[in-house]
Amino acid sequence: SVKLVYSALDRYTASAIAFDAGIIYQSPAIADLSIGISLSNTGFVLKRYGRERLHMPLHLRIGMAKRLAHLPLLFTAALNDLTTSDGGPLWNRLKQFSVGGEFEITPSIHFRLGYRNDVNQSVKPLSGRNFAGISAGLGIAWKKFRFDYAYVTYGQLGVQNRIGIVGEF
Repeated sequence: SVKLVYSALDRYTASAIAFDAGIIYQSPAIADLSIGISLSNTGFVLKRYGRERLHMPLHLRIGMAKRLAHLPLLFTAALNDLTTSDGGPLWNRLKQFSVGGEFEITPSIHFRLGYRNDVNQSVKPLSGRNFAGISAGLGIAWKKFRFDYAYVTYGQLGVQNRIGIVGEF
């Protein structure tokens, strides 16, 4: 996919063009198992905030999805942002995981739940409960379209509502 990225801070703006690519492998040995790899944000900056040369934040993800045999559930798990290197041990990258599930209520209505540990850890308060990284959503298929909605929590930073529409032609 190709995307235009735009950011504004006070009176300063920046923009870029980024490309995302991925590949999915369907396992012939294990029924309903898919393994995927994606690389996001390869691209170039069109306009910088100032004179400093900026680069797009490259993200490498590896994930899997398995439709369970006797439940209407698609289980997913992934390692996110594997390109981040803080100089620490590999274990720090493995903490950047996510898990989720998609429940098929009807063939055209799907309910989704998810958790991202890296989001939870990055916005964790010093005390109290932290619900950051939890998401819930709904997908509705209608004719040749799919409408998706997700509610994503970021703890004390707030929430994000995501809406997607995909058409199959």
